[in-house]
Amino acid sequence: MNKARYEGLPAEIQQMLDSTTGMALAKRLGHLWQQDELLGRGLAVERGHPILAPGDPEQALLGTAAAPVIDRWVAKIDAMGHDGRALLEDAKRLVADYADGREQHR
Repeated sequence: MNKARYEGLPAEIQQMLDSTTGMALAKRLGHLWQQDELLGRGLAVERGHPILAPGDPEQALLGTAAAPVIDRWVAKIDAMGHDGRALLEDAKRLVADYADGREQHR
């Protein structure tokens, strides 16, 4: 939403938007997706299907394949006047924090 337009809204509307969109919405959806994933994994195991994780060689191949896409994204973000590499590293840190349970899931 245009910042000036948002600031022109009544305070109660701003509060409603803040509490139901952006990070609030992302957290809510993330929790729902996490619940769905746990259910799906549980059903897979219950039905005798193993949960496989890529090993180091596969992860290295994925990293190599993804590198050009990531580099293009960083360049695009840099061109927009932001630090693409810093944003990427912050995203990686957040993923790692959530993956190992350091962050609380709400």
